[in-house]
Order: sequence, then C-alpha cells, then structure tokens
Amino acid sequence: MIEITKKDLRILLVCSFRYSLPRHSYMPSLMVDLLKEYWNDLGSVFQEQILEDIDKELKLGLLDEWATTTWQGFLDEKKKG
Repeated sequence: MIEITKKDLRILLVCSFRYSLPRHSYMPSLMVDLLKEYWNDLGSVFQEQILEDIDKELKLGLLDEWATTTWQGFLDEKKKG
C-alpha cells in the first residue's frame, strides 16, 4: 500500500478538484465523492477555498446541467453543515 501524508493528500485533492470543477464529464461526481470522504482531512482553509471556488464557478453559469446539479448539491450540503 502506498502511504501519503496529510499535506500531500490535501494538495492532490485540491489539484484534482480544480481540474474537475469545469469538466463536462463524470469527473465532478467522482470528485464530490472524494471530497465527501476526505473533507475533514482538508482543514478549514482548503474547505473554504473549495466552497468559494464552487460558488464562483456556478455564478459564471458555464457548467452543463449535470455538473451544475452535482456541484450545487455538494455546496448546499456543506453550507447546511
């Protein structure tokens, strides 16, 4: 098994998130699953940045319907706490 530090996990998750955010594919739903699984490992700074990035992307209105629904659902879930 490959071991990874929390710092490296955070970096990989944030980079993967930023790649997947505007995609018109399966990547947003895959990324949401990973973010849910590792959300508490990200720390509050990364969590807030991710939520801000999602909000900005949704406001641009350039995502397809599938990605919009996926990211909006995740954003709503996290804002509810």
